[in-house]
Amino acid sequence: TYPYLFRTVGSDLNQARALIRLYKHFNWAHTAILAVNDGYSMLISDEFVDLAFSNQITVLANELLPSGASATSIQSALNRIRYSGAFII
Repeated sequence: TYPYLFRTVGSDLNQARALIRLYKHFNWAHTAILAVNDGYSMLISDEFVDLAFSNQITVLANELLPSGASATSIQSALNRIRYSGAFII
């Protein structure tokens, strides 16, 4: 075992860029976002939305859930995404 463990996480911008590259690789032109309404999720979601727009990727739905959202709230968000025309994978 190791006496110390250090974990790093890429910046939100780099993660969003990686997601855009994935979308472009698979020729995905539309998407929906389901994220928790907290500092971490909001930053990467905002970065992704900005990059998606500049890369001609349409965000059909952008659903933000509060931390600890109820099952009903989650289901409602998923239904809005489903009816937006986005595929859920």
